[in-house]
Amino acid sequence: MRFFRSYDRLYIIIVSQNSAAHIGRLFSALKIIINHQLSLLPLPLSSS
Repeated sequence: MRFFRSYDRLYIIIVSQNSAAHIGRLFSALKIIINHQLSLLPLPLSSS
């Protein structure tokens, strides 16, 4: 039982780390998309 409990904890740690990395990747992708959309907008700053 002790082995299964430690394995469960390890699995939870791995899953939480993977989801954190996935959220970070998603966030950076969103930032790139937002920056791209902002650069497409006809702003006086981007034209100069």
